Amino acid sequence: MGSVSSSAVLVSVSSAVWSAFRSGGLSAFSVRPSGRSSSGIVAVLSFSSPAAAGRFAARAARRAGVSVAVRLVGGLWAVSVPVFCGRPPGGRWGVRCGGGVRRVAAALRLWAAFGGAN
Repeated sequence: MGSVSSSAVLVSVSSAVWSAFRSGGLSAFSVRPSGRSSSGIVAVLSFSSPAAAGRFAARAARRAGVSVAVRLVGGLWAVSVPVFCGRPPGGRWGVRCGGGVRRVAAALRLWAAFGGAN
């Protein structure tokens, strides 16, 4: 990702994940700290298809007003998006989830229950 402009718009973790679902092919997501994000936090959305990752990255870049890159990580196509959120569940970072729609949706519900989603 490039530098964040003053007109950048941050989205919630859940908004980023559901937007990624609409792009198709979402396999996993994680939330981690980032020195490049204006909020200090990014959601990393991982896709099985480079085309789906590219569609999501283009939409996320337009929405957030920042450059968003697609990179191959561990056999999946990853897109990091700057997000805002409350404290991470259990006070720890690096929340990860994969395994399809049901597991990702369950992880988002858990994230929200512990105050992680805004």
